[in-house]
Amino acid sequence: MSSEQNILAIPVDPTTHKGVWTYAEVRHGQLMPTAFELLGVARGLANDLGEPLSAVIMGKDVAKHADILFEHGADKVYVLEHPSLENFIDELYTTMEQSLPLGRRLIKLTVNADAPASGEPRRGFRRIAWIEWALEPLRSRLEYQRYDELVSSLAMVIGWEAFIVLSDVRGLSPQAARDVTRHAALALLAAAERGGPRRKPSSSPSAKR
Repeated sequence: MSSEQNILAIPVDPTTHKGVWTYAEVRHGQLMPTAFELLGVARGLANDLGEPLSAVIMGKDVAKHADILFEHGADKVYVLEHPSLENFIDELYTTMEQSLPLGRRLIKLTVNADAPASGEPRRGFRRIAWIEWALEPLRSRLEYQRYDELVSSLAMVIGWEAFIVLSDVRGLSPQAARDVTRHAALALLAAAERGGPRRKPSSSPSAKR
């Protein structure tokens, strides 16, 4: 069974899902044409279902694009601006290409190192500190558990491991890898702010830092 079929096989309770949502992508400050194509398709679906159509736009200085999304059929536009996170990703990827050999050695040393004390991370203290710094404006708006989960989620998509996967497995250029990382990070940020099901608190000491 393909991954698409696996997704379609997941049972969904329609009573828990309301409205039709689309994502309006912005690259290098410009709203991508696909945003309007998606709105056109989604508008027809929303009309058929009798549900409102919402567009989500994320990034730095993107609020200026909200009006045109309304003009193309959106009933609601959710604007998520977070320059600190985006700047953090840009700065991180500025040096990653040049220091990629170092990153590969670092991961190898981490994998081959002796196991740390139970519940303690092998490394990553600087990465977590940087992510927490970038998320500081959100700390007061999110419940502790959701904030902690967001930090853990971002740690999976920001860093050497993700960059090497995007380079080696996907064959992306450093610029394309940066764009994918930014998109993934902002999507996680939007999901955290929008809310939803939360996991139980972790018993790991490192997850409570």
